Amino acid sequence: MVLKNVLQWLFSNQAASSQDNFELFTTKFSYLLNRVFLKIFKPKILSENLNCYLSHPIVIKNKHGFLANVNDGFSLITFTRDHEPQAIERIELENNSVFLDVGSSLGFYSLFAAKNCPNGQVISIEPDEDLYEKILENLKINNFKNVKCINCAVSDVDRTKIKLFKGMNSTIFGSGDNFSLVESRTIDSIVSEFQLSHIHWMKIDVESAEVMVLKGAKKTLELTKNVILEIHSTKNGKECLEILENNGFTIEIIKKSFHNQETPIKILEEMEDVEGNIRYYPIILAKNKKI
Repeated sequence: MVLKNVLQWLFSNQAASSQDNFELFTTKFSYLLNRVFLKIFKPKILSENLNCYLSHPIVIKNKHGFLANVNDGFSLITFTRDHEPQAIERIELENNSVFLDVGSSLGFYSLFAAKNCPNGQVISIEPDEDLYEKILENLKINNFKNVKCINCAVSDVDRTKIKLFKGMNSTIFGSGDNFSLVESRTIDSIVSEFQLSHIHWMKIDVESAEVMVLKGAKKTLELTKNVILEIHSTKNGKECLEILENNGFTIEIIKKSFHNQETPIKILEEMEDVEGNIRYYPIILAKNKKI
């Protein structure tokens, strides 16, 4: 099954010309070789080493029907393969749904939501300026008019400057000199600014800042029907479960490890090895019992 999926991905034609499809194929193949090398020789390195670049940006049509620019390994794996299917297949959007994308990265979820709720509203929030610009590019080629983009970090403190450390996945938790100062907002502040009275879906992927985001979304959680949340550490995960459950949400882990643990807490405890290295990143689906 895995081999079949890999071959389908390698040979899928998603670009407009045969020349661009051939370049996509060679770049995918290069990416796979890179991953195999890392797995064999550097098993503790996560997927930040995606140094596969195309000779020029290629516009592809994603399996979900929207267009996206692909120019490197990061955009390649985000837009050409089946991205986080466990979460995507659970998101039910209507024509007028309201979708809040916190930590948009390249904008996959924002584009998916914009495509599926044309008369709704999508708020896309991304602190990394380079990624923010790529989201704007992808919105433009799709001619989506129902998305508002905000270039800021999200935490439990509003209207202040914080350090954003650069990397494949930028984070406010880092070290070194490669950082920029960005504005931090709370979700409650942003929701109030856009005068949102209800939110059908809120997706959160914020590279270990998930607890801070939830603490800054106390009022917003009362308005939110569903939350999709990626967990980046056992400690954060347990705190997130507590916050969501205290706000009336039921919890389900929809992206697990290869094991079959029965409870969310057990799954979170298994996500790190004895040395604290991450084995996998669980994704939580939380549903508001009050709405």
